[in-house]
Amino acid sequence: MQSKTDGEVLKQLRAYRKITQTDCCQGIISRHTYSKIERNQTSLHVHILIELLERLNVSYDDFLFLKNGRITSESYRKKFAAFTKENIQSMDPSELYKALKNKKESSMKHFHYYLLCKKRMTELKYGKIEGISKTDLNRLNSYIHGLTFFSTNDLALFSDMCSYLSYQTAKYTSSKIIKQLEHFSHYYDLTQAYQQAFHQVLYAITSIALTNHDYLFAQYLLEKTKEFIFKFPNHYYLVMFHLNTDSLNYQKTKNSYYLTKLFVLKDYMKIVEDYALADTIEGQIRSLLDHSSSLPTK
Repeated sequence: MQSKTDGEVLKQLRAYRKITQTDCCQGIISRHTYSKIERNQTSLHVHILIELLERLNVSYDDFLFLKNGRITSESYRKKFAAFTKENIQSMDPSELYKALKNKKESSMKHFHYYLLCKKRMTELKYGKIEGISKTDLNRLNSYIHGLTFFSTNDLALFSDMCSYLSYQTAKYTSSKIIKQLEHFSHYYDLTQAYQQAFHQVLYAITSIALTNHDYLFAQYLLEKTKEFIFKFPNHYYLVMFHLNTDSLNYQKTKNSYYLTKLFVLKDYMKIVEDYALADTIEGQIRSLLDHSSSLPTK
């Protein structure tokens, strides 16, 4: 669905509220200028948009939701998360992949979702999906290297794509992210979206550290994760914390007790029908078994 212009969305919102153009813009801008905005004949400054939305009692997120054709920034992610090895053939994500590939140059967000769709299809061995191209990898590296502030979208991009980066780049970037968070003066005022994005960064980079057998850094990340979960509880990331903790303990001790715990965790996720998370845990178990001949205790 094609996105609407700012003027079209304002006109739609005004119709929902059943108010005139004068009532909508009085004391903010002239009715003549407002009319031109609705007809897309003049540009709209951000501060004016904010005042108009306040008059309409509508949040900026609501505005974007309507502007983007009722597709939120999380819509694509939810589609990817719904893909599992059991259903991916029937869901057939090839059309979605083609659409994102055509849009990847339009914005960093579309580039992000294009790479994420490619990555998920590759993980689930769907069709013949080519690996990340050198051009795309250079674009990703250039963007990540250039960041001096990490927005919620930047955190999501990094956590989703850090496996494409060199380990040193991923480790250095994650350290910058943690330092940024620690410098926030109002730590407890983080938005829920930012909390979730930071949770995901900690989980993703810890998994990468474990893959690279950097146990000291993995332990440091798990300590940070524990602190963050205490301040911002999240059941999903609590599961991921236990996944990475048991993985670290197994890699350090080779004690099959920790593998057994992972098998139990995977089975429990299937019982509660969280098959995507069960697949993630199973993938972690396979990775651990690839580096060891140990089997779980029955």
